[in-house]
Amino acid sequence: MKGTDLILMEYLESNNLMATVGAISRICKDTGLFTLTVEGKKLYKDEFDKIHVNITNTTVIKNMYGELLSPELLKKEDYVVATYGYMGIASELLIINEQ
Repeated sequence: MKGTDLILMEYLESNNLMATVGAISRICKDTGLFTLTVEGKKLYKDEFDKIHVNITNTTVIKNMYGELLSPELLKKEDYVVATYGYMGIASELLIINEQ
């Protein structure tokens, strides 16, 4: 684990998010569509998965202070915790580290 990952784990633990969080993820931007690629370890099992989740204009995106962000403000380096919606479309994202 890199230092950033340890900081994320500490953030999640201190905010009691361990049980509800599916994965620590990194935002990727490809062909004009925002795609959430899960590169981190799922917190409830020792497996690594890659899942693509579409981020639409109706996706609720908040930073760690609860402020709303638009999809356009997402950066490739942003780590997010995703609360997945229906059929591969993210309904809510929580941005952990802000550049």
